[in-house]
Amino acid sequence: MITSLTSSGSVAFRREAALAIVRQVALTISAGDVDAAQTVSMRAWTRARALVANAAGPATAQGACAAIGLRWADTLTLALADPATRGVAAGRLAERQGRPSPDGLVRHALRAVAFELGHSPRPDDYDAVATRLDRDRAARFGSAFGLPCAATIQDRAGSWQRALDGAGLPPAPPPPSQAGPAPALLCDRMIDETGLVPTKRLLEHWCRAGGVQLGRGVRDWAQVLRDTVELRRAAAKPWPTRRATRADYARISRASVAPAVSTRRPAVRPVEDVLESLRRYAALLTPGERPTQKHYHATKRARPEAQLVAHSTIARHGRFQDLYAAATAPTR
Repeated sequence: MITSLTSSGSVAFRREAALAIVRQVALTISAGDVDAAQTVSMRAWTRARALVANAAGPATAQGACAAIGLRWADTLTLALADPATRGVAAGRLAERQGRPSPDGLVRHALRAVAFELGHSPRPDDYDAVATRLDRDRAARFGSAFGLPCAATIQDRAGSWQRALDGAGLPPAPPPPSQAGPAPALLCDRMIDETGLVPTKRLLEHWCRAGGVQLGRGVRDWAQVLRDTVELRRAAAKPWPTRRATRADYARISRASVAPAVSTRRPAVRPVEDVLESLRRYAALLTPGERPTQKHYHATKRARPEAQLVAHSTIARHGRFQDLYAAATAPTR
């Protein structure tokens, strides 16, 4: 059973040893030709394996199949796959057998992209590399890996960092140009402009609408609030009492005014491009279809002529549903 591909400890060691020896012997028989190695029979492999007596791993093709948990053709496919993307190949085999392994596919997709980048990916890095890997695979073999997008990974894991933890990867490095105004200054400015009780989500949405990426200090939201209270108290400014509604989020997205205190570079794509992309997406929906970020990503892949922006670009400016509401809100 393919579930054995996700086991650990000594079982995992035996599996890796089996994959290594299957690959070594099959390539020896085919003189290095991967396509020819895929057609090696079990009998031919077992005969050739006897000539590599000192290598670790099973001595027969039947033993290799038992150690890996797959039939012979799939064992060869997995062993001959690029080690950096072997996990993706395992996920595809699981799907073909009717036993989907989404969590395993996410882990191995993250590891494959990290291998390409040389470090743990950020969501925008991941989408760019995963798209290229899928495109290259489709051009070479006629079918793509079907790697999940960054938004799907975050949905499944709950957060990007949790997904990296599950894949055994360290935190992604911070993006370039991490310097910027203190979050408390931005929070104070936001209160002046909106008159709303500040929350972390609201501040992030307001900054994204203005093309500003917050620094790492916003992770300590309690400290940001304390600093903001001190700023406003020193300036004799009142503290707001009205809480934000969905209409406020939509209004902030439409206004898209960059905070005057910001010295940071704008986001990769302005919010106007994001809103226009969401309007094109809305025009493609059929009666009964609900606009969700998962459906948006599927539409982007199925309808390249629509030129929809990547979901990671949308995420830079706020929540998908808030921006969709802003894009489709009737204009007065």
